[in-house]
Formats: sequence, structure tokens, C-alpha cells
Amino acid sequence: MNGFKFGVEIEFTGVGINTVVDALTAAGVSAFNAGYTHQVFQNRWKLVTDGSVTDYNGIGGELVSPPLSGEQGIEELRKVASVVNAIPGIKVDRRCGLHVHVSWDGMTADQIKSVVSRFIKYEGWFDSIFPASRRNNRFCKTVNNALVSRALAARVQEARELAIYANDRYQKLNLCSLTRYGTIEFRQHSGTTDPDKIVNWVLFLEKFIEASVGPAEISASTSYTRRTNRPYGEIREQLERNGAAVRYAGGRKWEIRLSDGRQIFASTEQLDSLYVNGTRQLNDSFCKWWKDTVGSTADNIYANLDQSMVEYFNSRQARFASV
Repeated sequence: MNGFKFGVEIEFTGVGINTVVDALTAAGVSAFNAGYTHQVFQNRWKLVTDGSVTDYNGIGGELVSPPLSGEQGIEELRKVASVVNAIPGIKVDRRCGLHVHVSWDGMTADQIKSVVSRFIKYEGWFDSIFPASRRNNRFCKTVNNALVSRALAARVQEARELAIYANDRYQKLNLCSLTRYGTIEFRQHSGTTDPDKIVNWVLFLEKFIEASVGPAEISASTSYTRRTNRPYGEIREQLERNGAAVRYAGGRKWEIRLSDGRQIFASTEQLDSLYVNGTRQLNDSFCKWWKDTVGSTADNIYANLDQSMVEYFNSRQARFASV
């Protein structure tokens, strides 16, 4: 997404703030004990106390990133989380959360409203991928409430003005941070120091926002170039980018399971007919086949995600289904 920026807040317990500072410094990360402050520091990770997790012995706190962006930001986040995750004794409990602030170039009030509306649409899905303690507590309340409804109805031009109407920061999707930081904050993720969980969540939020503020990338392209050396990779990868699972079913047939539960079968002859004869170039018949069998306009929570990300969140749903 153009100009997508993010920042993370990782709450922890089990060790003191200076233990985390020392571990990060030893790993070559610029980090320091900032005490208690809301000041944003460029290019430096700060450790702060937090009333919800720091106890009277000074155990527990919050690691706050500087503003990050792009692949470089993701790699820095992964490195820092890996260092923190390896600190002996560090842990998370029900008091801890993972908060992510996001913003993007030229973000408007209408775009933010679109993100909020789509979050409300899928709030049940968000609840399903988190433990019960993160579904509606006093630090991450439901977004489908009167304050948010008032913000959605407000006729404002500037994004920051929305914060006036949704004046409760302890919600799963917090708009109050627009005033102080120019960001929207996703507060629902349960506490974790696991680098894969943290990175997956940030990447998902970027795709979620992309699909909220503009058309989801779910239409087919004849110019797509495959990235893996698999049979029909040009077709399979586009399907997988949109949450479908594709496998060879035997008998010269391929099974396609779409993210909305539909099941489609295609023969090798059908798939062959979607290519320019003797090449790896998809032809115009591919777009018609896609439109007739897959569709290209229905919104779903997995829009723009690759198959590995879909499987990751499906596994989280299965894990918390009975919680």
C-alpha cells in the first residue's frame, strides 16, 4: 500500500524494562528506557512503564517501535521481536496486548470510515481468531457502539476530526490516536512476543486496509507471471492470492476450494485452453473463465491474502473455536 506506515507496542511481563533494553542493545538495536512518555522517537525503540502490566517491583512494561515502513520495517520488527522473544523469563499473560498503529499517505476521513465499517462487518471474525479475553474487555471494547456510529455519521473533512466523535481509546479499533499520532490503532491482538505472530498481524492489517479503502485485488490478470515452478502456476498463484486452495485431484482434474466455501473442479484440458498455445501466457479466455467460475467482486476477509496467510488465520480460528 502506498506510503503505509506502522508502529507496534509489545506489552510483556516476567522481566524488567532494563533487561529488555540490555538485550536489544547487545543485538545492535537502538533502544532505551524512556520511563513513562508518549513522545514518538524516530529510529529508536523505547521501553516504557505501563500501568496495566508493570508491577510494584518494576517487572513488566511495553516496548514501543519507532515509525516503520516497507520491507525494511518488517525485517526490523522481526529482528527486534526475535531478540525479545529469546530473553529468559520474558512472558505475556492476559493483561498483555499487542497494539499496532497504522497510517498511510493522504489518508482521509472517508477512507478511515471505510476501514471502521469493514471492521464492524467482520468483527465476529476478528473475535474468532483471538482468545475470549480479547473479545470485549475494558481495554479493547467492541467497535460496534454508539460512539463509533456517531463518528461514522460525522461530516468531517480531516481525518483527525473523527477522534472528537469516538472519544474512547479503549476499543478494538481506536480512533483517538488520530489526534496525538495521526494514526488509527488496532488494539485487539492478544499479548505475544512471537515474531511470526507479530509480523503476520501487521501484514494482515495492511491487506485489510487495502481492501477496505479500494477495490480488492481479486480480478484476474492475463499478464501475471508465475513465481514458482508449478503446473499452471500462473492460474494457481492468482487463485491462492485470493484465499483459494488448489490441488490435483487425480483423473486429470484439479480441485479449487474458494475462501467462501465453494468447490470447483477444472480439467487439465480446460486449464490448457486458458493459455496461448505453446506458451506460459494466459489468453483472454482466462478472464472469462475466472469471471464465470470464480467471480471478482464479492468482498471477503481474505481478500488480497496469499494462501499461507489464509492457512495461518484458519488455524487460529480452529484453536480458539472452543474458547
